[in-house]
Amino acid sequence: MVNIEKTTDKEATIPSSSSQDIGENLAQKNTPESQKPQTPLNTESSATAPQPTEAAVSTPPTPSSLPPTTSTTDSSKIDEALELLTKKKKLRIPFLFIVLTLAVFFLIGILGTTLYSFMSKKSKPLVPTSAKLTFWGLYEDELAISELIKRYKNLHPNIEIVYVQKDPKTYEEELVNALAENRGPDIWQIRNDELFKHKAKLQEAPSSFTIDRFLELYPAVVAQDLLWPRPKIDDSKAPYQIVKEEISKETKIYGVPFFIDTLALFYNLDLLTKTDIKVPPADWNDFVEAVKKARVIEGNEVRQAGAALGLGKNIANASDILAVLLMQNHALMTSSDLKSALFNKAIETAAGILPVGAQALDFYTAFARPNKEVYTWNDHFDSALKAFASGQVLFLIDYSAQIKNIGNLSPSLRFDVAPLPQIRGADVVPVNYAKYYANVVSNKSPNAKLAWDFLLFCIEPDNQEAYFKASKKPPALLSLIEKYKNMPLYGAFISQAETAKSYFKGSQPTAVDEALKEAADDVVLRNQPPQVALDKAAKQITEILSALK
Repeated sequence: MVNIEKTTDKEATIPSSSSQDIGENLAQKNTPESQKPQTPLNTESSATAPQPTEAAVSTPPTPSSLPPTTSTTDSSKIDEALELLTKKKKLRIPFLFIVLTLAVFFLIGILGTTLYSFMSKKSKPLVPTSAKLTFWGLYEDELAISELIKRYKNLHPNIEIVYVQKDPKTYEEELVNALAENRGPDIWQIRNDELFKHKAKLQEAPSSFTIDRFLELYPAVVAQDLLWPRPKIDDSKAPYQIVKEEISKETKIYGVPFFIDTLALFYNLDLLTKTDIKVPPADWNDFVEAVKKARVIEGNEVRQAGAALGLGKNIANASDILAVLLMQNHALMTSSDLKSALFNKAIETAAGILPVGAQALDFYTAFARPNKEVYTWNDHFDSALKAFASGQVLFLIDYSAQIKNIGNLSPSLRFDVAPLPQIRGADVVPVNYAKYYANVVSNKSPNAKLAWDFLLFCIEPDNQEAYFKASKKPPALLSLIEKYKNMPLYGAFISQAETAKSYFKGSQPTAVDEALKEAADDVVLRNQPPQVALDKAAKQITEILSALK
C-alpha cells in the first residue's frame, strides 16, 4: 500500500527605456562563461627442412662407451622388456589425462567458491528484506509521487515508503529540528540554489551512479547546481555544456531532480488580438513595443497593464527576472572563486566599457516608473499573478507552475505561453533561468543506500515519463526534453532547459533574492539611480558570499 501523508493544504542589447533608441546602450553578445593501435603481425614459416642425401645416411659408429653386442638369449629378454615398457606407457597417458582433468575442475571449484564468498561479503544487497523510507516534499503532485512509489513497491513489496507533503512556510524549521533530533526524513527536497546551504547534511550518490552518466541524463544547469565542487558552464553555443575540465575526483553528486522549470512569457490571447499584435514578442525590442500598444493609462491610473514588471514588492519572481536580464546583458553574477558579487561592475565590450548591470536594472524598473515611455505597472496592483488571471495584464513572466494556478483563479481566461524574450541579434545564444527542486538523501538516514536506490529507480526514463504525465511539470531528463519540447502550453518551458542558468547564492539564497528585489524597489520607490541601487545589492551579497568557508 502506498502511504501519503499531508501536513498542509497548502550583437544586440536589452532595449533602452528611451523612446528614441531602444536597445542601443547595452552589451553585445556573446561572452561565454568559460573558454573554452598498432596491429600485431602474425608470421608463419613455410620453409621445409632439407632432406639428407643417400650419401649422408650411414650407420653411425658405435661409441666406445656402449657395451659389447649381446647374445641371442639376452636379445630376446631385452625385446620382452621393451614390449612391457611400451604397454606401461600406453596405460600411463590416459591415467595422467584423468588426473589433470580432475585437478583442473577441483581448482575451478575452489576459485569459484572463494570468489563468490568474497563478492558476497563485499557487495551487500542495496535493498534489504524490509525497511521504511520517509520522503518529505514541497509542491508535489501526490498522485505523481504515489505512482513512483507504487512502481518501486511492485519490485520490493516489503519496502514501505511514506511521502509527506510539507507546508513551505514551516518546512525549513521543521526540517532543521527533525534532522538535529535524528528523526528527520530519509529523502527530502531542496531548491536548486540551496546545495551549498545544505551540503553538510547530505549523503552523496553511490559511486555506481557516475558523473558521466549524470551528465548524459541532465542539462548543464542541473550539473552546475547539484555537483560539488560547482563546475562551470560553456554557454558559447546552445545547448550549454559543462566544462569537463572542471570535474575532478572530488566532484560528487548530491541530488537528482524530477523536473526543471524555467521562466517563460504568459500572454492573454484576447488582449493580444485586441491590441493587434500578431505574435508574442521574441526579443525585448518587440516586447517594449507590444507593452506600449497594450497599456491603457488614464491620468495617473494604469487601467490595463502591458506587462507585470518593474517592482520587487508585488512581483513574486522579481529577483529571478532581474537576474536573467543581468545575465542576458552579460553581467557576471559572481567571481570565479564564488566569494563576491560582480553584477554591478562595468565590463569591456565591442562597444566600449559599459555598465551592463545598471543598464539591466534600469530596463527592468522602467516599466514601473511614470516618467518612462514604457511605464505600465505600479504598486496599486495586488500581485502579478492575480492581475494576469483577472485579465488586467497582457504579459506575465513566470514559471509553469502558474498554469494550474491561473486556471484555478480564472477558469475562463484564454492564455498561452511563449519562450522568454531575448536580446535581439542574429548570433545571440539564448539565456534562460532555471528553478526547480532536487531530491536529496540525509546523511543521518540508516537507510541511505536504499533511499538512493529508490531515487535512481525514479529517474529511469519510463518512470520519469509517468511522473511528467501525472504532474505536468517540465521533465528534467534530456531524452524527455527532446520528446516533449514542442508540446502545447508546456513546450516553451521544456525547450528552454538546455539554455538555462542559475547562479551561486551561498548559504543564504533567500537573502540574495531579497537584495535584488530591494534594488528594484530602491530605484522605483526611493528614486535611487540604478547604479547606486545595484552597488548596494552587490555589497550585501558579497558580504554573504565572503563569509563562506
